Amino acid sequence: MKRKRYLQLSAMIIVLFAAMIILFFYVPPFFQGQSAKAAVNRFYQYETAGNFGNSWELFHPQMQKMFSKDAYIQRRAHVFMQDFGVSTFRFELGQPKQLSRWRMSKDVPELAHVFVVPVVQHFQSAFGNFSIRQDVYAVKDNNQWRILWAYDER
Repeated sequence: MKRKRYLQLSAMIIVLFAAMIILFFYVPPFFQGQSAKAAVNRFYQYETAGNFGNSWELFHPQMQKMFSKDAYIQRRAHVFMQDFGVSTFRFELGQPKQLSRWRMSKDVPELAHVFVVPVVQHFQSAFGNFSIRQDVYAVKDNNQWRILWAYDER
C-alpha cells in the first residue's frame, strides 16, 4: 500500500516538474510574441488613420535613422494618398515568430530576441484592388516594443 502511494506521489511530482519546465520555456515567448504583435498592430492602426507621426515614434532607433520624422510623414502621405489614390487601407497580421538574431541591413548591428510578424495591407485604389505583404520586425528597446523593416538583400 505504501509503495503504491509512493509511486503515485512520484508520478505526480514528475508530471508537475515537466509542466513547470514547459511553462517556463513556452509561456514567456508566447506572451512576448503577442506583445510584439500588439506593437505591430498599434503601428498599423496609426498608419490606417494617416497618423504617420505616431507610427514613426514606434520605430526602432535604427529605423528612425532611415527617415527623419518629417520626411517619413511626407513620403508615406505621398505614397498612400497621391500615388495609390487611397486615404486608408485595412490590414491583417499573421502569427509572430521569434528569431534569436536578426539584422535590418548589413550596415547595422545585429539584434537579439526579435519577433517577425507577417503583415498584409489591402488597398482599394484608383488602380484597382491590391495587397502588399511585408514581414515586420519587433524588438524591445529600452523596455518598449519597436518596429523595424528589413533592408537586407535576400
